[in-house]
Amino acid sequence: MSHRLISGALRKLAMIGTAGAVSFALAAPFSAAQSALADPKPPPSPAHVYNVTLSCTTIAGLSDNLASFQSGWRWYQGGINGTVLATGSLTNGPCPPAGGGTSSVTFSGTQPKNADTLFAWVEGGMGGCGSDTFGTVSFTPGSPVSLGLSMVTKSPCSYQTNLPKATVDSSFALQS
Repeated sequence: MSHRLISGALRKLAMIGTAGAVSFALAAPFSAAQSALADPKPPPSPAHVYNVTLSCTTIAGLSDNLASFQSGWRWYQGGINGTVLATGSLTNGPCPPAGGGTSSVTFSGTQPKNADTLFAWVEGGMGGCGSDTFGTVSFTPGSPVSLGLSMVTKSPCSYQTNLPKATVDSSFALQS
């Protein structure tokens, strides 16, 4: 009799275990779906590659290999007075003489994902004559950015009268 009791108890236990396993198998997908919905996480924003071009063109006269330009940029989080996340710079060598085309240098990098402000500047000149310009753009972190700057530098200037006459156009473009 004890053998029959153990055998019956094992059968009941097996049936309960099978029913439990079936119930778990049916409920598991729903419980996983609910937990996934309860804790939604936005997909990570894609990293934007940005390209920078610094160019100069002599539009009148001869630059006489005296004209050169440089640029720089800073990526900020928290606005222009916030934290600097990354910086970069480019220098463009002598501009070609008038009618000689454009001289350009380029750079590519990865836009910091938490950046919300971009500051850039260009400065340059010929001999002792020069000028500069800058710009700032605010944006939503992770979104593409575009900033363009342009300036014209002329020689001779009031404080460097012995330079040859020339007019040089320089441009800066950053785009992600």
